[in-house]
Formats: sequence, C-alpha cells, structure tokens
Amino acid sequence: MAALAATPATAIDKGARGAADPFALGVASGDPDVDGFVLWTLLVGAFAEPLRAGAVEIRYEVATDPAFRQIVRASRGAARPERGHAVHVEIVGLPAGRPYWYRFHALGATSPVGRAATVPHTADRLRLAVTSCQHWEQARLGVYRDIVASAPDLVLQLGDYIYEQSYPDLPTVRSLGRPSRATSPAIGSATRSTRPTRTSRPHIASARGW
Repeated sequence: MAALAATPATAIDKGARGAADPFALGVASGDPDVDGFVLWTLLVGAFAEPLRAGAVEIRYEVATDPAFRQIVRASRGAARPERGHAVHVEIVGLPAGRPYWYRFHALGATSPVGRAATVPHTADRLRLAVTSCQHWEQARLGVYRDIVASAPDLVLQLGDYIYEQSYPDLPTVRSLGRPSRATSPAIGSATRSTRPTRTSRPHIASARGW
C-alpha cells in the first residue's frame, strides 16, 4: 500500500488505552528504493503483550532532519487487531540518495525516532552489515553497537530477529524480560538507526500492512 491515506475506512476504538509505552517493540525501516522505503511498528499492551483493543488510530511523520522541522510525508490510519496492531507503510516519491527520519504517534505516545534512507541512483561503494539468528540468553548482542558506529548503508538480516524459546523445556524469552530497547539498548539502537531489508517481531511476524 503506497500510503496510509489509502487505508479503507475502519471504525476506531475510541476507548482504547495503551501501556506506558505502546511502542516498546520499537520501529524499523526496510526495503529501501531510490524513491522510498517501508516503515514498520507494532503497538503493544503492558509488558509487551498483545494490545487488547479494537482498531487504533496511528499517525506517522517523515522528515528531512531529526528534529522534524521539515516534514515531507505525514498521514494517519488504523492499527488493526486482525493484524496484531502491526503497521506497515510504503513511502514513495522521495528524492534519491539521502537520509530521512521518521516516527509514529498513537495512544497518546510518540515512538522512538528512526532513520531511513533512499538508495542513490549510482554509488562508488556499499557498506553492508549482515546479521542472522539471535539467541536472547547467549547472543553477543553488543555487536549491534558496532554496527551503528560503523554506519553501514544497509543491514541484511538473514535469520530470526531473536529466538522466542531456545528449547521446549526452558522458559520463553518473555519470562526472562522482553528484548526491547529497555532491556537491550544495543538492539534498539541498531534497529532505529539502520535500514534492514526485512523486519520481524515476536508474536506477529506474519502481520504486514495497514
């Protein structure tokens, strides 16, 4: 879907109430092209559990600067329960080869600011970071700080973002503390600051689209 404004009319749950941070799972961007990219987030309830609500109004903004003084794209729509309150916006029509900053607003809260970029028509080099499956209890998650520091042009995610449960007889990741920006700043920083080609999140990996 090219823009949030194209979302069919949806009845909004006016009584919906979010947790202290409905954006606890963060934001992400991906699939960069010469004129745009995809933005993603997922609204959650307390302790990063699924949000118990109907359709929730959500807005996004894309700007040419991190302070959002010059907003170049903005729209609103609905995060729907049948899609796990995940949202997916395809941004198009932007100039090639430059960075942009984006954020979402919903349930009285504002998401972390993410950075994305359009692909240049030509380039002399490509700085690529490759990540793969992660094990919450054992992974060397500090490497994500190095990814951010190296400022790659693209992050290619080849495996699961993080394992929910390593072995059937051991606790799940959620019982150990959610893998959010609160418990793992390295993951949160890398997700917001780089451009993975695909994104997934725990309980709604199949939810794509507004």
